[in-house]
Amino acid sequence: MTLEKTEFLIKALETLFKTSDDLLFIKDSNLIYINCSTSFANMVNKRTSDELIGKTDYDLFDFELAKRYIEDDKALMESEVSIINNIEPIPDENGRKKYSSTSKHLIRDNNNNVIGIFGIARDVTAQIELEEEKEKSELSTTMFKDILEADLMKNQMIRAEGDMWKNLIKNYERVEFTRMVKLISNDYIHSEYVDEFNSFYDLNALIEKYNKGIKEFTHITYMCNDKKNYRWIEIKSKMYMSKVTNSLRLVSFLQDSDEEIRLKQHLTEKAQHDDLTNLFNRQSMKERISQCLVEHPNQMNALLFIDLDYFKNINDTYGHIFGDKILINAAEKLKSVFQNELIGRIGGDEFIVLIEDVDDIEQVKRKAENIVSLLKLYIGNEEIEVTCSVGITLFSKNDSIDQVINQADQAMYQAKQNGKSQISLYFTDKS
Repeated sequence: MTLEKTEFLIKALETLFKTSDDLLFIKDSNLIYINCSTSFANMVNKRTSDELIGKTDYDLFDFELAKRYIEDDKALMESEVSIINNIEPIPDENGRKKYSSTSKHLIRDNNNNVIGIFGIARDVTAQIELEEEKEKSELSTTMFKDILEADLMKNQMIRAEGDMWKNLIKNYERVEFTRMVKLISNDYIHSEYVDEFNSFYDLNALIEKYNKGIKEFTHITYMCNDKKNYRWIEIKSKMYMSKVTNSLRLVSFLQDSDEEIRLKQHLTEKAQHDDLTNLFNRQSMKERISQCLVEHPNQMNALLFIDLDYFKNINDTYGHIFGDKILINAAEKLKSVFQNELIGRIGGDEFIVLIEDVDDIEQVKRKAENIVSLLKLYIGNEEIEVTCSVGITLFSKNDSIDQVINQADQAMYQAKQNGKSQISLYFTDKS
């Protein structure tokens, strides 16, 4: 391998370890960490991978968890068989149960001697919780007895079975299909979903689907029997050419998917938010920054990186319960100042705020100055004042997500170096 190619691969690995949201790590043959991704470092409340070099699992995790990890590593080195997608617990800074899907592989030198372990883990907590909830509640998809069949070429209903449909068409014999769709949308579909339902079951649109080879499809909508108790209903449909009448027919039946859909919505919402503060988490904020760049490529935006001053000392002095109280109060203060902006907690005492379509940097700076003196709390009669340091960067379509966050982080560190409890702007040709 040429020196140039070696240098390229090293740079590629450095980029991967800095930017990947997966938990990556490398240990030597003595199971001592020699490198890890930034996301892995953040998981164990470290800012950079350098803080983990030379440490073992016993230095980073509680005893039982560290023992489990090390036993797995030793088993891997003895068996020389890679561990693939092993579900195991991972720590969470708020003390809640989380899981990862972890794979580990041996690293060998040119003589085929084992010199270390490479591991990659991905947070699968949401998926595990979904399976646990399904087991607990024994969720099952309950089929409604309601079924519709229509002749699309004649625009005519053929049959409607089930209490819902019988009540609907009891005064209509051989009602037109288009009329039936309108009756359903008016009497059963929630007003927010009426247009979508009518468009999906438009007669011409259905025939066009069939001509394109689309014969089976599913539509999920929000409907009810009494205009009050709405539920998520999955309508499964199939179109076929009747050999008897030589006409195109549609058969649809309903499936009550309300519990499953609500559970998925809940878990999706939970996966996007920080458990302690209910702010967006790191991944959600990155997705929203990316969305901002795609949807509004020509506008200038600002990102604020906020870090509480002396938070570690407060935690060490007053305990984590009080520290959590400070983080919750800090989140509430941020929400009161940035009422129309996206706010996220991306680390222990680190927050970011996305301000879109900035035309006045001074206005951004004034908002940032409002949160430098964040809050005051009391322990007994003792007043604890918490301040913060704020870094600001401007960005547009020409910037990458990781570059934007890194620039705001650098500006925040400059504020720290300048004496804390102040703001600092990352200077570029845009600012």
